[in-house]
Amino acid sequence: MKYWLFTLLIIILNSCSSSTNTKYNYTYGEGLYNPETITFPDSLDQEMVIRGAVLFNNKCSSCHKTSSDKLVGPGLENITKRRSSYWIMNFISNPEPMIDKDSTLHKLVQLCLIEMPDVELEETEVREIFEFFRYLDKI
Repeated sequence: MKYWLFTLLIIILNSCSSSTNTKYNYTYGEGLYNPETITFPDSLDQEMVIRGAVLFNNKCSSCHKTSSDKLVGPGLENITKRRSSYWIMNFISNPEPMIDKDSTLHKLVQLCLIEMPDVELEETEVREIFEFFRYLDKI
């Protein structure tokens, strides 16, 4: 009887552990965006930059500055030089799974005392905000 209870306990504990065996990718984060799903031209798409700036002002600027200064969230100056394009796009499109797994994001949450919410961006909007970040980092 004890053997069966012990076996049942092991099965229950194993079923409570993570259901995926994949490791978190610190280069790309977690989400739709990776080198197989999107590539970036060397030149900027000016229309996307403009739409991205509008989106940033409407959805992001209440928490983030484009300088290095922290507002509610960290400053975004040189973000495209600090993180990969895929990581940035995955994070702004679906932050929660990455916050759960990324040790750097854990530290930022401790610093900022708040997690980034999911602002429910469409795929095109994510790309436009990223293009705006590319523009800012090239000036």
